[in-house]
Amino acid sequence: MCGAYLEQLGYDVRVAASPRDALATLRGADEPNGAGRADDSREARRVSDSGEARRASDSGEARRAHGVDLVLSDILMPGGMSGVDLTRELRALDPGLPVVLMTGFSDRAGEVARDGFPVLRKPFDIGQLERELAAALARPDGSAAA
Repeated sequence: MCGAYLEQLGYDVRVAASPRDALATLRGADEPNGAGRADDSREARRVSDSGEARRASDSGEARRAHGVDLVLSDILMPGGMSGVDLTRELRALDPGLPVVLMTGFSDRAGEVARDGFPVLRKPFDIGQLERELAAALARPDGSAAA
């Protein structure tokens, strides 16, 4: 459902199967010949546990070398790396890259928000998603709202 919302809002969506694949995709743009880039077969027009989204209108003029303008990720994911871990790694890689985390667990949402990460609580509707993504994209440093 999240992927359908993003498409309705005009976003192009690239999917990473895991947080590590998302990091590899972002790092790949900085390496010669795309070394370390996630396999193209992992990209799709939907969002799973970890997906990067960018406005379709900006696709030809991406403001970052890796072409990703925003990362939307669940907090809890299988594989040993959480959305919070991913966000910390992303902040080291690209400090201004906006990241929005999602969760259905209210105890995790409060804890993560206190750490300064924007959190979208599930379930959410398309309007809530649109507002949170717009707010994240409007913050020049990618941080949570004050």
